Amino acid sequence: PAAPPNRSLSGTCPSFAALLTPSAPHSDRGEYPEVMNESSSRPLGRTIVAGLILLIAAWVLLHFVIGIVTAIASVLVVVLAIVAVVWALRVLL
Repeated sequence: PAAPPNRSLSGTCPSFAALLTPSAPHSDRGEYPEVMNESSSRPLGRTIVAGLILLIAAWVLLHFVIGIVTAIASVLVVVLAIVAVVWALRVLL
């Protein structure tokens, strides 16, 4: 039987071969290669503003949800009060 052709990794899948090829040498400090280095490039002020906006939006949403729950609970209390009055009148009269 014929032996299978000897193909290199780069001939079968260039992206796989690119993953195996180091893009930058590792340093002694234990840093990732340039591709994996996720340094914080966004400014600190922008991050703080985004955090404040997120907190304000969460606060508004929480109050909105609390308002809806309060409205539903109020309607249920009124309906139960009407049912209680009707029941009491039927028992007494």
